[in-house]
Amino acid sequence: RLPLVWLMATFAAADSNDTVYIIRHGEKTWAAGCLSPAGEARAHNLVSVFNGEPAPDHFLKPKAIFANFYNDVIDCERCKETATPLADALNLTIDLSYGTGAGGMGGAGGGNRGAAEAI
Repeated sequence: RLPLVWLMATFAAADSNDTVYIIRHGEKTWAAGCLSPAGEARAHNLVSVFNGEPAPDHFLKPKAIFANFYNDVIDCERCKETATPLADALNLTIDLSYGTGAGGMGGAGGGNRGAAEAI
């Protein structure tokens, strides 16, 4: 299983196309562990990457953020940890309803497949 964080942004165009960015969680301390210091730094860097400024190394500001929800203390909710700095900076709530341990797991029963169906 490959837990993901995904973001949706909308182009300010007449046809209003949506763009979905899929991001893997930051580096972790061990196989099922929390974010490592490098993973935390990467999570905080997402704020500057998704600042909406036009440049080759920047992306549109997301209008929604989704993250896998493990509902398991061993996994430390590292997908949510990865998305939190960006969500805080943009004043967005992270939607955790499509994760492995979420109650509203979507038609595929949660995990990455359930999250993909939500897109």
